[in-house]
Amino acid sequence: MYLYKNDTIIPVKVLECLKTGDVVDDRVIAIETIVAKMYNTTVHELDVYYKDSPAKLMTCFLIFDLLHYSIPSIAVKYKINSHFLKNKIRDTYKKCLQDHSFLEYVDGLRTALKQKNEVCNV
Repeated sequence: MYLYKNDTIIPVKVLECLKTGDVVDDRVIAIETIVAKMYNTTVHELDVYYKDSPAKLMTCFLIFDLLHYSIPSIAVKYKINSHFLKNKIRDTYKKCLQDHSFLEYVDGLRTALKQKNEVCNV
C-alpha cells in the first residue's frame, strides 16, 4: 500500500496502518480544516455519525472531487450510508451546474485549498 504524505509517496504496510490508525493523508486534513472554518464548526463535528451536516457533506464532496477517493471509503470514514452519500454528491454536482452562485462558492473552497500549501491539484 502507498500513502501520500508531505508531498511524497511512502510505502506502508497495510497491517501497520490498520493497527495504529496514525497514517493519514495530509490533503484530507487540509480539506477538513478549510470546510470547518467556512461552515463555522469544528473538525471533530465532521466525524459525528448521527449528524449529516452540510459541512460534513461538503467535506465528502471535496474529497471525492479533488482527491478522487471512492465513495464507499469516504462513507466509512465519515460514517454515512454509501448510497445516501452517492446521491448527495450527485446532487451537489447538479447544483453546481444549475446555480452559478453555488458554483462560485465551491470554487472558492477549491481556491482556498490550493492556496493552503498547494494541497490539491485540480
